[in-house]
Amino acid sequence: MLQNRCAVPVFRTTELAPRVRLVDRLKAMQTFVRVVESGSFSAVARETRSTQSAISKQVAGLERDLEAKLLSRTTRSLALTEAGERYFTKARRLVEEIAEAEAAL
Repeated sequence: MLQNRCAVPVFRTTELAPRVRLVDRLKAMQTFVRVVESGSFSAVARETRSTQSAISKQVAGLERDLEAKLLSRTTRSLALTEAGERYFTKARRLVEEIAEAEAAL
């Protein structure tokens, strides 16, 4: 942590970045799970009061980070790839466990 004269801690970007990336990854994972469950980017966008483009970018960013294509997209349909099926099973379980942990508070 950097030294400063105020009471608020100042973090180097490298110290904060892993936590920020983890939060972003969990959010993208949750979005991916909802897209698969609903079968639609647009439906998730409506649920989250976001745009279809923003939801699509979140999933594309997740695919980029994982270096794996999770969804096959056409203008009319979505389908899980083989990697997407494996990831979805584990991601859904993790998202459910996080929701259970939060509900237990």
